[in-house]
Amino acid sequence: MPTPVASPLRMDREEIGIDTALQRSIGEFGRGQQIFYCLAQFAWVSAALQTLVMVFTGLDPVVQRWFSCSEGPHREACEAVLNSTKSDPSEDFCKLPVDAYTWTRRGDSIVSEWNLVCADHWKQQAVNSGFFGGFLVGAGLFGVLSDKLGRKRALLVSLLVGGVSGVLGGLSPSYWAYFFWRFLCGVGVAGIGMVAYVLGCEYVGPTWRGFLGVAAQYFFAIGATILPAVAFFVPNWRTLSFITGGCSILYILVLPSLPESPRWLLISGRKGDATATLAAIASYNGTHLPDVPLADIVTASGSASGMSGVLFHRTLRNRLLVQLLAWFSVSSMYYGISLMVADLPGSVYANNAILAVVELPAYFVASMLVERIGRRWTIAPSYVIAGTCLILSAGTKGPVSLWLAFMAKCCAAAAFAIIILFAAELFPTVVRNVCIGASSQAARIGGILTPVIIIVAHAMHFPLFAFLVMGLLSLVAGIMLFTQPETLGSVLPETIQVGAPPERARSGRRPPFGAWMGARDGLREGGTEGEAAALGPSPLFLRPRPLLPSLCPGFSPVLHSFCPPFPPLLRPSLPLYVPVCVEAERAVGGGVRTSERGGPPSRCWWLSASPSADPLPEAILFSSEKHRRLRPPLLEPCDAIWYLPLPLPSRRSVSSSCEDGGGAQAENPEGPFRAIEMSE
Repeated sequence: MPTPVASPLRMDREEIGIDTALQRSIGEFGRGQQIFYCLAQFAWVSAALQTLVMVFTGLDPVVQRWFSCSEGPHREACEAVLNSTKSDPSEDFCKLPVDAYTWTRRGDSIVSEWNLVCADHWKQQAVNSGFFGGFLVGAGLFGVLSDKLGRKRALLVSLLVGGVSGVLGGLSPSYWAYFFWRFLCGVGVAGIGMVAYVLGCEYVGPTWRGFLGVAAQYFFAIGATILPAVAFFVPNWRTLSFITGGCSILYILVLPSLPESPRWLLISGRKGDATATLAAIASYNGTHLPDVPLADIVTASGSASGMSGVLFHRTLRNRLLVQLLAWFSVSSMYYGISLMVADLPGSVYANNAILAVVELPAYFVASMLVERIGRRWTIAPSYVIAGTCLILSAGTKGPVSLWLAFMAKCCAAAAFAIIILFAAELFPTVVRNVCIGASSQAARIGGILTPVIIIVAHAMHFPLFAFLVMGLLSLVAGIMLFTQPETLGSVLPETIQVGAPPERARSGRRPPFGAWMGARDGLREGGTEGEAAALGPSPLFLRPRPLLPSLCPGFSPVLHSFCPPFPPLLRPSLPLYVPVCVEAERAVGGGVRTSERGGPPSRCWWLSASPSADPLPEAILFSSEKHRRLRPPLLEPCDAIWYLPLPLPSRRSVSSSCEDGGGAQAENPEGPFRAIEMSE
């Protein structure tokens, strides 16, 4: 894939960012990054154990039939409940007197331990709301701490809080003591997952970021797969709490082997430490540091460096609002299915194991799709499919309902994996953890409310009503995600100024037809009539807000000139990109000259205009026949690929050389150009 590097047109700056350093010299995912990434993501195993342990420590003994009937006048009624074919016989069970039954596995659940049935049934799910309430606090707390203290220190604190509180929860003498420790455990676990994810992704380059962002979820799935087996052989809820909490404490031994995030070090002004970290990675990779130093990153002062900077930036604010809804929905769906598995037919241990296993292919497929069709076109359909499956599951019974729930969990797992990656790429470094923390808070609110929805569903004696609510939320979130920008191939922005395009006044104006004619005239001067004709019969310029994909197969979401005309109501809000076959050594439309014989040159220029007064499309894409399937900005290799600036008066000229050592000149009296060198 072509790599953006510093342009000779801008020789005043001879420093590079971390992404460029990784791509040029160090390596994007060499042996060093592989080791550090895997070590960082192993924290997700302990996070999964402590999060999902609630499914087994809070099993309902009535649903599981963990009671026996006592001798007496109510024995017959008790046996009728015990042998009932209902998935949840709680309504009939609560009509029995307390002396009509005894718990057979009192120590295997907090419900049987503290008799949380009938009038106290709400406490079963309330403790889960308390855990996610701690998640809510921890997401915001560790989002700030990781930016202030660094990723490693924040991870250490989160492991201590989560691990110690998990162990102490197993020693709880009462329900409310257990509730308190589960709340603190949620605070710590929120930081474990979030900080470990950010730390691991900040070691690697942009080419691998999509795949590894999803691959991090494999470690969570490993923990989720191990837990049912552990719970089956160690059913006692106290012992299970000791095991899951102890795993977080043991992981602290791994931390000395991890370096601090070089991105955080650089953004904190510690360029020397950032360079030392990169040198350590390069040593493991068998490579070397780049010849030029790292660029200083000047963070915005005041409100611009925190959440207020996002709220006052329209583009970032809109992104954040959609992310909040998406995180809320996927959290409710992902954890809700696990909490509801006891209400589905089959063994709770087997069903949970299947729910964990189906996540593995989901992550694999998602990791492939995010690098091929993009983040948005992978995650949005995942939400829609999951929501549809949950709605259908609520309306069916038996194995069909169970397998629809499995399918929904598969899509929810894929969506949960991608949403973290998507959010990390949508926001700049200076506010990335804060925005991810805010999004994680929305997810925890979803987690808090999910047990409430389940309580209401059980009160209605229709447990799968919860699936209906989750499914509708997922459908709405999926539709909203279609409006988000695609981040495939993007370089992680460092500051708010480069985290999103500057806001410009809205304008309903379309580019003048003269700009189209000027582009055609330019082609006629430097090209052939056939190349000029490829511009199409009429200008189709719309505001560059991608809402719908192109109807041309293989070219979504870019509209090409050979597409059939769009009906007025179906026209996508996209700029027009035109493929043109260009012969070697021909300057087309004042654009860029290719190398001899049209072969891939060692260097070429990607030129685009940046008119300040017009927020409309800036360029027309020119590519050779063999590159027609490429989608901007993924231009590879650079043979015969240009952006022809718009508006383009026929007299505007741009010249550049793709040859080795060639310079580049830009003559542009009407406005500034920006040039980015693209090299293989």
